[in-house]
Amino acid sequence: MGSPLSPIIVDITLQDLEKRALAMLPINLPFYVRYVNDVALAAPSFMLNDVLNMFNSLHPRLQFTMEKGVDNPLNFLDIIIVNGGMMEFNWYHKPTFSGRYLNTSPAKKEARLSD
Repeated sequence: MGSPLSPIIVDITLQDLEKRALAMLPINLPFYVRYVNDVALAAPSFMLNDVLNMFNSLHPRLQFTMEKGVDNPLNFLDIIIVNGGMMEFNWYHKPTFSGRYLNTSPAKKEARLSD
């Protein structure tokens, strides 16, 4: 089991790393958002590998990966970010999504005994 402080320490560490990486980039990114360990950003296409290398150079044991949006949309958390001149957000479902949810009603009613 991890320490209850682990999420706080990780968040502080990632905040420090992202501030350093963003300060070292030669441009200001028009869009940057992070939730825990998921990052979504917008950068000119010719700079994407430079941005990734900048983040990966900050710590040898912390390596980022890049997922480019296919036909422009980007899946981030539970939304699809579409850039067609402006930001548009849609719900994202993983390919394994079945549309079924857990039934919150019990299968059997409680039996009560009375005297």
